[in-house]
Amino acid sequence: NRWNMRLQDKQMVLQIEIPESAVIQADSGLLEIILGNMVSNAVKYGHNHGLLACLWQAETGILSVSDNGPGIPQEHLPHIFERFYRADVPGSSSVQSTGLGLYIVKMLTDIQGIQIELSSRDNQGTQFFLHF
Repeated sequence: NRWNMRLQDKQMVLQIEIPESAVIQADSGLLEIILGNMVSNAVKYGHNHGLLACLWQAETGILSVSDNGPGIPQEHLPHIFERFYRADVPGSSSVQSTGLGLYIVKMLTDIQGIQIELSSRDNQGTQFFLHF
């Protein structure tokens, strides 16, 4: 996949558990942009030797994208989907970012009626949930 080089640079493990039989109602091009931005952020902010997991929960229709990176400080969570917003995440001072990735994710999920939520804890990582 297109993230292999960046995953290898940080020696991160990508775990994908999405059965081929999984069916969702979404625009495939827009979904690719959504997931691309989410994975890009997880790799960008994740720890070296970290884990990035994409898991499908068929019974609830939820796709989760989670990492075990530094997490997003709680005071930033209400603003994380705002345009040009960048959270001060520990160890992220060298991260190149425009602050548009999650804003685009939120716009594209809203357009398709996909509910997005996140959970993040300091030093335990961040989980995004897409409700289809």
